[in-house]
Amino acid sequence: VKPGRGGRRAMGPPSATLRKNGPDEVARAIKPLECVIFDCDGVIWRGQKKIEGAREAIAGLEAEGKRVLYLTNNSAKSREQCASKLRNFGIEANPSQVVCSSSSAARYLDSVRFDKAKKVLVIGQEGILIELAEAGYECVTCEDLCGSSDPECKIEEYERMEVDPGVG
Repeated sequence: VKPGRGGRRAMGPPSATLRKNGPDEVARAIKPLECVIFDCDGVIWRGQKKIEGAREAIAGLEAEGKRVLYLTNNSAKSREQCASKLRNFGIEANPSQVVCSSSSAARYLDSVRFDKAKKVLVIGQEGILIELAEAGYECVTCEDLCGSSDPECKIEEYERMEVDPGVG
């Protein structure tokens, strides 16, 4: 983001900005920024393939002293798993630089002071389970409640479920 009238506004896609304004204008626009947040899927990687130029762009920003963070709405991975994927693409990253929906779920429960003595029913993937466990929450899954090893419960299975009374 960069300063704009009435607060901050997001910059357009880097490649479009570069083509339109040239490298000198982009350098001037980036100079006052303290932090750059990259969405992961579609910006740094697409599926299991890295996007060319992302590593170099990030390295250049870090060389200029910019703080770099990574954001993803994919709950299948934890922050550590996302950081590991970034490292596999040659981008030095640690979990504290990653914000993902799975870690946001744990932070939300903390923010509303969810009782950690109660269990959390997780209808989702591994990343949520990892992040909630790291935050000190005990999780219950569909497999726990209906015996299915399929990560996606079917409506009929939900209807037959007897929810653990410890779920908050």
